[in-house]
Amino acid sequence: MLKSKSFVKKTRKGNVVRVVKEHYLRDDIHCGFRDCNSNTCSLSKKRILMLPEEGRIDIESLDHRKITPLMLKDDEESDEKITFLIPDTNEFINHIDIFEKPVIKNVIVLETVLEELKGLSMQNYNRVRSIIKDHGLDRGYYVFSNEHSRDTYIDRLPDESPNDRNDRAIRIASLWYKDHLKSFEINLLLLTEDAGNREKAKQMKVQTSRMEDYLKTKDNNLELLDMLGNVTVEKDNDWDGYKAHLSTIQLQEGIKNGFFIQGSLKISPYNFLEGSIFGTVKEVSSEDQVKILILGRENMNRAIDGDVVVVKLLPKSDWRKSPGKLLIDEDEETVSKNTSNDNPKVDSKNQVKDQEFPNKKQKISKSASSLVKDNHVDESVLGEPTAIVVGILKRNWRQYCTFLDPNLAKSSSEKALGTLSSVYMLPMDRKIPKIKIRTRQAKELVGKRVLVALDSWPADSRYPLGHFVRSLGSAGDKNTETDVLLLEHDVPYYEFSSNVLSDLPPEGANWLFDPDRDGVTNGSRRDLRHINVCSIDPPGCTDIDDALHCIELPNGNYQVGVRKLFIYFLFTIVFFLSFFLSFFI
Repeated sequence: MLKSKSFVKKTRKGNVVRVVKEHYLRDDIHCGFRDCNSNTCSLSKKRILMLPEEGRIDIESLDHRKITPLMLKDDEESDEKITFLIPDTNEFINHIDIFEKPVIKNVIVLETVLEELKGLSMQNYNRVRSIIKDHGLDRGYYVFSNEHSRDTYIDRLPDESPNDRNDRAIRIASLWYKDHLKSFEINLLLLTEDAGNREKAKQMKVQTSRMEDYLKTKDNNLELLDMLGNVTVEKDNDWDGYKAHLSTIQLQEGIKNGFFIQGSLKISPYNFLEGSIFGTVKEVSSEDQVKILILGRENMNRAIDGDVVVVKLLPKSDWRKSPGKLLIDEDEETVSKNTSNDNPKVDSKNQVKDQEFPNKKQKISKSASSLVKDNHVDESVLGEPTAIVVGILKRNWRQYCTFLDPNLAKSSSEKALGTLSSVYMLPMDRKIPKIKIRTRQAKELVGKRVLVALDSWPADSRYPLGHFVRSLGSAGDKNTETDVLLLEHDVPYYEFSSNVLSDLPPEGANWLFDPDRDGVTNGSRRDLRHINVCSIDPPGCTDIDDALHCIELPNGNYQVGVRKLFIYFLFTIVFFLSFFLSFFI
């Protein structure tokens, strides 16, 4: 079936052209359920089987399990009735970490949701695509092309916003699945946080749920519930909050007219209350870029290291004219006050925190604003320009390795599992501020390294708000600290997919080196396990193929070994794991 629409538009050259958009609808798109034998799905299977005969695909690449990954039951499922999930776009945006957990299975990803997600968050879109590619078969993730199905495609109504049209398309697809699978013992659940969307779906007799309500039906759900976030911000009468950020249009207009300066914020590794960007300041240099300081939390205005920010220069009287002293942690008094309220016996001087970071410098009795003003040495000296952040164009948030604020350790260890509470997590990266999360397992976080993701930073919150991702292990453990280093330095760190693991020997981790089998005895390979060999590939390189070693010989000379791995396979992807590469170069 062909649907088309045409319209006229004016080109840049002034010509008026007619544009015709064609949209093809099919009646043979499979629902993805392995046991479905409806007319539509039977026709779909029949046409797919004809593809190898027509020479379109290789018969060996035709895997029926990938075509129908949705399962009625598996070995781990104990319920009599299984649930198929249809999440809306916001579920993937806000709860992508939950969908990456193996416990979430049988998920129908609508084409409408994928296209909308692609426009809103490319990062989350890629993560969803990775789940489908690597774990779609074993976890039951299926992409349903509802926008190209004759039964589920809808046109946009007059005066209907694109978002409302997409929500309606999701409800129509959910209703189709409900009717399509009614002969099976299956619960079809539309996941959405939108109350209006849930009400409209209820009128269509489509079962809906919020993510939190669904997770409560799972066993051992404390970790999953902690990943929801939704931290509440308590009003602080002694603090007015941060200044509101300007809109994107205001920021771009200010940059264009020279009122604002754009740059990437870099936080000093020695002083987390001192940041800087590089930009052109006419009073200092008309052409060269100079360092512009941003001093104190108030002036940083919720910006984090790596964010692309827009700043406004402060008056010249506030520019720094001498090397600045270490700024006080402007949040310290509030933290001490809040933690003392939760646990009156907590040491408000942060002695425990200094033990965690023995190199931390002690604070002085100067706030950021007063310190800037006290820098007046000579009015004739221009000094270093200072500025305040008025807006953020692009966030550089990632997942952070953290540990529980030691001031909260005692009170947290006394809380029972399942008790909801808000705690502060201290990032291992000292350039990142404390992160406030909500947890039901505060007792389990004491003495642990925890991976935390940022969600938001409202103007009325002193700290950014985030959510629990997973526990990495006990602090001080060798494997745990190794994981922390890999994550903090953005080294690819994830479980290998089944496709990668299939290239390993069947023995897996029990594989043992055999000189005869592995070519050392006949001289085709050399055993270098006794030599310290290091990689010389640059940071960010994904192909680790250059290595060298250097050892001192008994006669005083040095032996230098240089190795280069050449890849000649053009059409075959060979997967290597670090466990086996550690034996050979």
